[in-house]
Amino acid sequence: MARYRYTAKDQGMLVAVDLSEQLIPGTVEYTLKRLIDNKLDLRIFDRKYINDLTGAAAIEPRLLLKIILYCYSIGVISSRKIAKLCKYHMVEPVPKLVVLSQAFAVSRPPGCETAFLKGSCSKI
Repeated sequence: MARYRYTAKDQGMLVAVDLSEQLIPGTVEYTLKRLIDNKLDLRIFDRKYINDLTGAAAIEPRLLLKIILYCYSIGVISSRKIAKLCKYHMVEPVPKLVVLSQAFAVSRPPGCETAFLKGSCSKI
């Protein structure tokens, strides 16, 4: 009788993943990351958070913008569905529904439109 190596399919695995190698050039995800990380000046959102010495650390606006724009690009516009996708796909830190719904639509800082309208994206 043939003998096979035992594989435990119900056992958890620890897999080392380099996130920078997961994004394939030419994809929407890669383009969003490159655009938001290298071309947009999002320092205007820093004024919104007054938690230098006290309070919980906030989720970086760059990460929230990447999540929201990617979800919009695949047709998901509901904050509830976006939060569920983040939890399902193990986005760390997992943004709460309130954070997602208020990130840019409800409580954006005055003048934040300039981060997107300066024309800094003309040479992507």
